[in-house]
Amino acid sequence: MKIIIEELKVIMNIGVRDDERSHPQEILINLECELDFSKAILSDKINHTVNYKDIYKEIMEFCKINSPRLLEKLGGDLIQHLFSKFSID
Repeated sequence: MKIIIEELKVIMNIGVRDDERSHPQEILINLECELDFSKAILSDKINHTVNYKDIYKEIMEFCKINSPRLLEKLGGDLIQHLFSKFSID
């Protein structure tokens, strides 16, 4: 089973050149996470799953405090951060 977040709009400073970094830019984030929902299915308890809202908040906060030059860097660092916060496979 998956959690899918599509076209999450984030405003952040990103870019290689100074003129790119001087003004926040809107980027769109798409995320697909495979999760084991078997415990949540059996228990019907929120603590046995990952709340979409928590993932959303974590992405927004991460993008607020980070300012990479490359989208590839943002993607890699964001994935590592989410793996460390949530049980995502």
